[in-house]
Amino acid sequence: MLVGREPARVPARRGIDVTLTVPFAELDTMSTPVNPNKALWEKGDFTRIAQSMRESGEALVQRIGVSKGLKVLDLGCGDGTTAIPAAKRGADVLGVDIASNLVAAGNRRAGELGLGNCRFQEGDATNLHPLPDQAFDLVVSIFGAMFAPKPFDVAKEMVRVTRPGGRIVVAIGSRVIRRWSRRF
Repeated sequence: MLVGREPARVPARRGIDVTLTVPFAELDTMSTPVNPNKALWEKGDFTRIAQSMRESGEALVQRIGVSKGLKVLDLGCGDGTTAIPAAKRGADVLGVDIASNLVAAGNRRAGELGLGNCRFQEGDATNLHPLPDQAFDLVVSIFGAMFAPKPFDVAKEMVRVTRPGGRIVVAIGSRVIRRWSRRF
């Protein structure tokens, strides 16, 4: 058995030259491709950033008229900055995020608050199957979907899971608006 590390060269992109060093023992675990977007969001503790946005989540939910009985999908939900205030107003909320650590944090927060009408699950905004067609009255993505590498696929999925007459609310940054608007 070989023990140690052997460098692997990766072709340069945008002037960056990368050398990867992987222990031989880990090579067998690398056969499953890793979603780079998932890896990015699981790398840091984004719950710390979200803590500074809690009031804006509450204000948004009030402003868009979330009410009791509404079926809400929060896409790219993080740890629940928008989902939890929606559930506090009586909506039946599902938060979907690509990062398992943020999903766990959201479920933990909802549990601590006793919100049985709010749950979080891992999922990719570009492919929301197995969520059924036309299942939600309101689909929100507040600074979540804007980070998806395929915005057109995200938009199609948002429309697919929204019931006829339902609403889709998306908040994105100005640079992202230009990128999205070029695609539609």
